[in-house]
Amino acid sequence: MGGNLLRRFERAAAPELFIGAHDTQYGGLHVDAAGGSVWCLGLAGEKEWVVFPPSDSDALMPHRDGDNQLRHSFLNPWNAATCSLYSTERLHPYRVFVRAGQALYVPSNWWHITKNHGLTITINERMWRWETVPHVVRWFWHALWAKLLPGTRQPFALY
Repeated sequence: MGGNLLRRFERAAAPELFIGAHDTQYGGLHVDAAGGSVWCLGLAGEKEWVVFPPSDSDALMPHRDGDNQLRHSFLNPWNAATCSLYSTERLHPYRVFVRAGQALYVPSNWWHITKNHGLTITINERMWRWETVPHVVRWFWHALWAKLLPGTRQPFALY
């Protein structure tokens, strides 16, 4: 299986410490960039994760948000108004609560969103394995073209 292929690129793979107050969340529903997976270790409090398998991608109506990837969704599972815009009967959400001492692994291309319950502290790390190399190569290729030919329309791809 091997280690994290992008370990030497600090921002891409360095562990991140998340500290959040009650009822806060980090970002919206998304897929990690370039086919990355993520693990989360609970240090204190409780973090709720809602994850969707890659097969739900079309029903989540992915969109671009500041990058070349269709990897963001406006769906917020805790907001009835946004849920009413989606065919939720076609979705397969899993709800997981990570508490102190517990860990969660989210595989490549799984959609996820989190919410803190109480003061919550977690450490997360994104990982790329050999099976995600094609996603990483496409992501770097699109990023390179965007720098070499600014203003050129880039293909949008779900990694």
